[in-house]
Amino acid sequence: MKICTAGILAATCVLSFACSKKSKEPQSTPTKMTTETSMVERVKDQTIERIDAVKQQAGQHMAMAQEKAEQQLAAVKKQASAQMETYKEISINATRPLTEIKAEAENLNLEQLKATALKYKEAISAKTAELQPLVEKFKQLPLSKKLSTEGLQIKEDIASVSESLDSLKVRYDVYVSKLKGMGVDLSSFLK
Repeated sequence: MKICTAGILAATCVLSFACSKKSKEPQSTPTKMTTETSMVERVKDQTIERIDAVKQQAGQHMAMAQEKAEQQLAAVKKQASAQMETYKEISINATRPLTEIKAEAENLNLEQLKATALKYKEAISAKTAELQPLVEKFKQLPLSKKLSTEGLQIKEDIASVSESLDSLKVRYDVYVSKLKGMGVDLSSFLK
């Protein structure tokens, strides 16, 4: 009987120890789960609020950037329009005296000088394009026709266009020289 009592006592101790260990383990109670759920909900709400705030700021920055871009575009359009008006007002003349051209170049501002030089450059290109077919036509004539009325007329036309072209180049150089004296990059004018 001693052994049975001792066995029962040992079993009781083991059961008692196991039960006491289970009772010390934290159990998920409804209160604890509710607290954890409410914390998760709170973090979620705060995150959504932060995202909304960032979206709002981004929208404000986009609106400001768009407004600034529109202002800059308007300023560029205004400047381009003014330059076009200046450009339209410029008249070139291959027969105008050089003294007048030089005097005019001294009184023009930088933008007006650039615009005038570009106008002359365009006129030079047009005259060159006018001259080339005449030269080719004259080259294609047989030697016997070069001295005919047709050949002489072509030679006369070549001389007239060449003289006008030379005159334009001289006047163009006045404006380019003035720009060079102002320290302007002439790469676009010398092509």
